Amino acid sequence: MGTNHIIANLSPSTKMSMDKVKRFLNAGKASVMVGCGFSLNAEDDGTGQMRDWNSLNVDLFKSLYSRAPLAEEMAGLSPIRLASQVKAVHGEHELNEIIMNALPDKSVFPGSLHKKLMKLPWRDVFTTNYDTLLERSCDESGCAYTLVSTKDTLIYSKSPRITNLKRLLVEKALKERPKQSQRHGHTNSTTRSSLEMYDRGGWKDARWSYA
Repeated sequence: MGTNHIIANLSPSTKMSMDKVKRFLNAGKASVMVGCGFSLNAEDDGTGQMRDWNSLNVDLFKSLYSRAPLAEEMAGLSPIRLASQVKAVHGEHELNEIIMNALPDKSVFPGSLHKKLMKLPWRDVFTTNYDTLLERSCDESGCAYTLVSTKDTLIYSKSPRITNLKRLLVEKALKERPKQSQRHGHTNSTTRSSLEMYDRGGWKDARWSYA
Protein backbone atom coordinates (compact mmCIF):
# COMPACT_ATOMS: atom_id res chain seq x y z
CA MET A 1 0.00 0.00 0.00
CA GLY A 2 1.58 3.24 -1.16
CA THR A 3 1.73 6.57 0.61
CA ASN A 4 -0.60 8.23 -1.91
CA HIS A 5 -3.23 5.55 -1.29
CA ILE A 6 -3.00 6.07 2.48
CA ILE A 7 -3.30 9.86 2.14
CA ALA A 8 -6.26 9.53 -0.22
CA ASN A 9 -8.14 7.46 2.36
CA LEU A 10 -7.56 9.75 5.34
CA SER A 11 -10.59 11.40 6.88
CA PRO A 12 -11.03 15.15 6.23
CA SER A 13 -10.32 15.96 9.90
CA THR A 14 -7.09 13.92 9.83
CA LYS A 15 -5.99 15.67 6.63
CA MET A 16 -6.62 19.05 8.25
CA SER A 17 -4.52 18.03 11.27
CA MET A 18 -1.70 16.80 9.06
CA ASP A 19 -1.76 20.02 7.03
CA LYS A 20 -1.54 22.01 10.26
CA VAL A 21 1.46 19.99 11.41
CA LYS A 22 3.10 20.54 8.02
CA ARG A 23 2.60 24.30 8.26
CA PHE A 24 4.11 24.48 11.73
CA LEU A 25 6.99 22.23 10.68
CA ASN A 26 7.82 24.52 7.79
CA ALA A 27 7.66 27.50 10.16
CA GLY A 28 10.05 25.81 12.61
CA LYS A 29 7.43 25.75 15.38
CA ALA A 30 6.58 22.04 15.70
CA SER A 31 7.90 19.69 18.38
CA VAL A 32 7.57 15.93 18.71
CA MET A 33 7.49 13.57 21.70
CA VAL A 34 9.02 10.14 21.06
CA GLY A 35 8.15 7.33 23.46
CA CYS A 36 9.30 3.77 24.06
CA GLY A 37 7.19 2.15 21.33
CA PHE A 38 9.11 3.96 18.62
CA SER A 39 12.29 2.05 19.55
CA LEU A 40 10.67 -1.14 18.24
CA ASN A 41 11.31 0.28 14.74
CA ALA A 42 15.05 -0.22 15.27
CA GLU A 43 17.10 -2.66 13.22
CA ASP A 44 19.24 -5.24 15.04
CA ASP A 45 22.37 -7.27 14.40
CA GLY A 46 20.85 -10.54 15.60
CA THR A 47 22.44 -10.46 19.06
CA GLY A 48 19.64 -8.54 20.79
CA GLN A 49 16.26 -6.93 20.27
CA MET A 50 14.32 -4.16 21.99
CA ARG A 51 11.77 -5.56 24.43
CA ASP A 52 8.30 -4.18 24.92
CA TRP A 53 6.62 -3.67 28.32
CA ASN A 54 5.25 -7.22 28.46
CA SER A 55 8.69 -8.70 27.85
CA LEU A 56 10.21 -6.45 30.51
CA ASN A 57 7.49 -7.54 32.94
CA VAL A 58 8.41 -11.18 32.28
CA ASP A 59 12.13 -10.51 32.93
CA LEU A 60 11.40 -8.69 36.20
CA PHE A 61 8.93 -11.38 37.30
CA LYS A 62 11.47 -14.16 36.62
CA SER A 63 14.05 -12.35 38.75
CA LEU A 64 11.63 -12.34 41.67
CA TYR A 65 9.97 -15.75 41.37
CA SER A 66 12.37 -17.84 39.24
CA ARG A 67 9.58 -18.66 36.79
CA ALA A 68 7.66 -17.03 33.99
CA PRO A 69 4.31 -15.46 34.92
CA LEU A 70 1.14 -17.35 34.04
CA ALA A 71 -1.11 -15.90 31.33
CA GLU A 72 -3.69 -14.83 33.91
CA GLU A 73 -0.97 -13.07 35.95
CA MET A 74 0.28 -10.92 33.06
CA ALA A 75 -2.67 -8.50 33.08
CA GLY A 76 -1.97 -7.41 36.65
CA LEU A 77 1.77 -6.82 36.29
CA SER A 78 3.23 -3.31 36.56
CA PRO A 79 6.86 -2.64 35.55
CA ILE A 80 7.07 0.15 38.14
CA ARG A 81 5.98 -2.10 40.99
CA LEU A 82 8.08 -5.05 39.81
CA ALA A 83 11.17 -2.85 39.39
CA SER A 84 10.79 -1.56 42.95
CA GLN A 85 10.45 -5.13 44.23
CA VAL A 86 13.51 -6.34 42.31
CA LYS A 87 15.56 -3.46 43.72
CA ALA A 88 14.37 -4.21 47.26
CA VAL A 89 15.04 -7.95 47.01
CA HIS A 90 18.14 -8.20 44.80
CA GLY A 91 19.59 -4.68 44.82
CA GLU A 92 19.99 -1.95 42.24
CA HIS A 93 22.73 -3.74 40.29
CA GLU A 94 20.35 -6.62 39.44
CA LEU A 95 17.67 -4.17 38.37
CA ASN A 96 20.09 -2.26 36.17
CA GLU A 97 21.20 -5.48 34.48
CA ILE A 98 17.60 -6.39 33.62
CA ILE A 99 16.88 -2.91 32.25
CA MET A 100 20.04 -2.79 30.15
CA ASN A 101 19.43 -6.29 28.75
CA ALA A 102 15.95 -5.14 27.76
CA LEU A 103 17.45 -2.13 25.96
CA PRO A 104 20.47 -3.51 24.07
CA ASP A 105 21.57 -0.17 22.66
CA LYS A 106 24.81 -1.56 21.19
CA SER A 107 22.96 -4.33 19.34
CA VAL A 108 20.33 -2.15 17.65
CA PHE A 109 20.57 0.57 15.05
CA PRO A 110 18.29 3.38 13.85
CA GLY A 111 15.63 2.14 11.46
CA SER A 112 14.31 3.97 8.43
CA LEU A 113 11.52 5.56 10.48
CA HIS A 114 14.05 7.01 12.94
CA LYS A 115 15.97 8.61 10.09
CA LYS A 116 12.85 9.93 8.36
CA LEU A 117 11.55 11.40 11.62
CA MET A 118 14.80 13.19 12.41
CA LYS A 119 15.11 14.64 8.90
CA LEU A 120 11.97 16.69 9.52
CA PRO A 121 12.57 20.28 10.69
CA TRP A 122 11.42 19.91 14.31
CA ARG A 123 12.01 22.72 16.78
CA ASP A 124 12.42 20.21 19.62
CA VAL A 125 12.44 16.45 19.87
CA PHE A 126 11.60 15.12 23.33
CA THR A 127 12.14 11.50 24.35
CA THR A 128 11.82 9.35 27.45
CA ASN A 129 13.95 6.54 25.99
CA TYR A 130 17.17 5.16 27.44
CA ASP A 131 18.49 4.19 23.99
CA THR A 132 20.46 6.50 21.71
CA LEU A 133 18.65 5.64 18.46
CA LEU A 134 17.46 9.19 17.80
CA GLU A 135 20.89 10.69 18.38
CA ARG A 136 22.57 8.11 16.16
CA SER A 137 20.02 8.58 13.39
CA CYS A 138 21.05 12.24 13.32
CA ASP A 139 24.72 11.29 13.06
CA GLU A 140 24.02 8.92 10.16
CA SER A 141 21.71 11.35 8.35
CA GLY A 142 23.82 14.45 8.93
CA CYS A 143 21.01 16.26 10.77
CA ALA A 144 22.17 19.10 13.04
CA TYR A 145 20.47 18.69 16.41
CA THR A 146 21.83 19.78 19.80
CA LEU A 147 21.67 16.99 22.39
CA VAL A 148 20.14 18.13 25.69
CA SER A 149 20.82 15.73 28.56
CA THR A 150 21.59 18.13 31.44
CA LYS A 151 19.80 21.07 32.99
CA ASP A 152 22.48 23.48 31.79
CA THR A 153 22.20 22.47 28.14
CA LEU A 154 18.41 22.60 28.43
CA ILE A 155 18.57 26.23 29.50
CA TYR A 156 21.26 27.53 27.15
CA SER A 157 21.07 25.44 23.98
CA LYS A 158 19.29 26.61 20.84
CA SER A 159 16.85 24.75 18.62
CA PRO A 160 16.73 22.32 16.98
CA ARG A 161 17.31 20.11 20.02
CA ILE A 162 16.90 16.54 21.19
CA THR A 163 15.94 16.58 24.87
CA ASN A 164 16.29 13.28 26.69
CA LEU A 165 13.90 13.60 29.63
CA LYS A 166 14.99 10.28 31.10
CA ARG A 167 18.60 11.42 31.43
CA LEU A 168 17.47 14.66 33.04
CA LEU A 169 15.61 12.57 35.62
CA VAL A 170 18.71 10.46 36.26
CA GLU A 171 20.81 13.61 36.68
CA LYS A 172 18.27 15.01 39.16
CA ALA A 173 18.16 11.74 41.10
CA LEU A 174 21.95 11.61 41.35
CA LYS A 175 22.13 15.15 42.71
CA GLU A 176 19.50 14.38 45.33
CA ARG A 177 21.16 11.19 46.55
CA PRO A 178 23.50 11.20 49.54
CA LYS A 179 27.16 11.45 48.58
CA GLN A 180 27.72 8.01 50.08
CA SER A 181 25.38 6.42 47.54
CA GLN A 182 27.21 8.16 44.69
CA ARG A 183 30.55 6.83 45.95
CA HIS A 184 29.20 3.29 45.65
CA GLY A 185 28.52 3.77 41.95
CA HIS A 186 24.71 3.86 41.92
CA THR A 187 24.13 5.74 38.69
CA ASN A 188 20.79 4.56 37.28
CA SER A 189 17.42 5.57 38.71
CA THR A 190 15.05 2.94 37.30
CA THR A 191 12.43 2.68 40.06
CA ARG A 192 9.17 4.62 40.35
CA SER A 193 10.48 8.15 39.79
CA SER A 194 12.20 7.29 36.51
CA LEU A 195 9.84 4.65 35.11
CA GLU A 196 6.54 6.37 35.84
CA MET A 197 7.00 8.83 32.96
CA TYR A 198 6.57 5.91 30.59
CA ASP A 199 3.64 4.43 32.48
CA ARG A 200 1.76 7.67 33.20
CA GLY A 201 2.23 9.18 29.77
CA GLY A 202 1.42 5.97 27.91
CA TRP A 203 3.55 7.04 24.95
CA LYS A 204 3.19 4.42 22.22
CA ASP A 205 5.17 5.90 19.34
CA ALA A 206 5.54 9.58 18.46
CA ARG A 207 3.35 12.61 19.09
CA TRP A 208 3.70 16.20 17.98
CA SER A 209 2.78 19.60 19.30
CA TYR A 210 3.02 23.14 18.00
CA ALA A 211 3.08 26.64 19.43
